[in-house]
Amino acid sequence: MRKAQHVGLPEVGVPQLPIDELGNANASDFEMTLPPNELYIDSGLAENIAILHVYECGDNQYSLWGNGPRGKFLDPNSRTNPKNLSLGKMVTGKKGDPTYREWPRDLLGKIVAFSEQNLMLLKWLRELVSERPFLIIADHTKFEIPWEMLGVEWGEYVGVMLATSRWGHMLGRTGPLSLTLQPDTCRGRIEGHIDRKTFNRSDHDKLVFGGLNPQIFDDIVQFRARLMEAVSDVGLVYIGAHGTFDENRLGKIRIGPEKTDPKITRTSSIRLLESYSERWQLIKDSGCIVFLNACHSGRLAITPDEVGDRSQRGLSQLFLRAGARGVISTLGPVEDHHGFRMAQALITKASQEVQGEPIGELLRVMRSQAMQNILVDEPNDDDIFHFIYTFMYVYYGNPRITLTLTQGGL
Repeated sequence: MRKAQHVGLPEVGVPQLPIDELGNANASDFEMTLPPNELYIDSGLAENIAILHVYECGDNQYSLWGNGPRGKFLDPNSRTNPKNLSLGKMVTGKKGDPTYREWPRDLLGKIVAFSEQNLMLLKWLRELVSERPFLIIADHTKFEIPWEMLGVEWGEYVGVMLATSRWGHMLGRTGPLSLTLQPDTCRGRIEGHIDRKTFNRSDHDKLVFGGLNPQIFDDIVQFRARLMEAVSDVGLVYIGAHGTFDENRLGKIRIGPEKTDPKITRTSSIRLLESYSERWQLIKDSGCIVFLNACHSGRLAITPDEVGDRSQRGLSQLFLRAGARGVISTLGPVEDHHGFRMAQALITKASQEVQGEPIGELLRVMRSQAMQNILVDEPNDDDIFHFIYTFMYVYYGNPRITLTLTQGGL
């Protein structure tokens, strides 16, 4: 990822809004004190791009501001973080649990109630919808609020109405990772790893990958070794496996088998901290998109006590740091049934696009299609659950990059 100019905020005093991004605004127009974070986004907004910034401001509080084709937005009020709104914490039930048939509807109700507490934001979003911009959600907090699920209108959600991507304060080898906004193309074949105990490999080969003939490793140790090789023709690295996240311990964040597996070793996982010292040449040389179809793979931890800073770290950040141009990942636990459906829909669509489709748009279409199944008189719980799952999958990266998948060697 090329080094971009940072649009920065002053380090002391009352920060002014960046002129590049928010137009010719005077500091006196705003009463709100913004935190001294850099934005880590290429200088200025590109055409048809909107951005929503979320900052921590005080104990368990957040503030919002942004800009887009229809103008600036600033909420002067500090909001209390709803601690139980994280999808990683709410989506824990599975079929067979006593509460399974009730809680998906309650979850959607919580999102509606939360949306109604952010009326200034909703007003700004409603105005954006008519312009159909790409929306970047730059959430600098540890609160894990599912902003894509906010209801703009009844039956209409941000992630259904707008193509979205995420960004934040994430570090690379030489400093903060900067998001670029220029149109770009990612084209190539698929390589990856599938854990047979998590996903059915034969189903993936037949129904997800079709005739694309990807190079998939069952052994995660062999896959890690492959990442070290100089390979430049990969468009998508796909990982279907178990994921683990701990918001307080970076050493527990990993992709790999369940701990109950008697054969598990340190080398049979992709561990966050260990992997920082590895050079994944395949990712760097290909500049590919990475699809982490694993539990909690899109969650980011802020652990200043461990590493001495408040940057956001996690599996998505790990692959962006290695050189990926974008990462599709999850905000919570993944049930294999829904994870398989998401992989099938996204990879099938990307393989059919001759000119490519922006990743955020692919996810938006998948959410829109899932929503049609619940806009009926009596939606079933499995359809509601899958609709929620489509918001579990988020994209970190350039919102204007397109993905086209090609057939691998025979």
